[in-house]
Amino acid sequence: MDTVVVKVTGKIFDDQEALRRFVDVVRELARERRVVVVAGGGRVAREAIEKAKSLGVSSNYWLDEIGIEASRLNALILVASLQPFSYPGVPRTLGEVMHGLAYSRVVVLGGLVPGQSTAAVLLEVAEAVGAREVYDLSATDYVYDKDPRTSPDARPLKVVQASKLAEWLKAGQVPGDYALLDLRALDIAARSRITIKIASYKNPGNLIEMMRGGNPGSTIIPE
Repeated sequence: MDTVVVKVTGKIFDDQEALRRFVDVVRELARERRVVVVAGGGRVAREAIEKAKSLGVSSNYWLDEIGIEASRLNALILVASLQPFSYPGVPRTLGEVMHGLAYSRVVVLGGLVPGQSTAAVLLEVAEAVGAREVYDLSATDYVYDKDPRTSPDARPLKVVQASKLAEWLKAGQVPGDYALLDLRALDIAARSRITIKIASYKNPGNLIEMMRGGNPGSTIIPE
């Protein structure tokens, strides 16, 4: 049975209609496929991290742990919403993801370890299950060559090579807080030949379009 691996931005949890449509899409997919969803932390993570900072927490380890737990709370919302298809728990390791897939059509997780983005988790899961393509329902509709929030001349890229995007990241041409993918995620994509497709979370139907070969956002090819 095919396994669909998708990441969804934490921002979707602040958009009730988009979240409801996403749940409907995953339910439909789960009738014929296995689905792994990686949930971002979004506002819950940001607010919790800021609260910790206000109390004097400066260790990135603890701030990352707080963000991970926030993403797991969002994951638990999806677990509950996707019953009876979903595995009744939020995995904390890749081994638990694989265990969950042996028993359920849908497995939902958040972050795994400090210092690792949910984009890297997405690619690690794909590598573990043998998926050759992953889908990222992102807060941004495309990959841009610059930060579109600060650069009016930023160009959307329909297709970009993972190696080229990695070069931009290393050179600081794409700001880290904007970049949809980190170097760890791109390294995994390159070594396991995994294609990454990115589109806006505001239309969860983009997931179906991407699975059918469409490109409503950007495609990152592992070259």
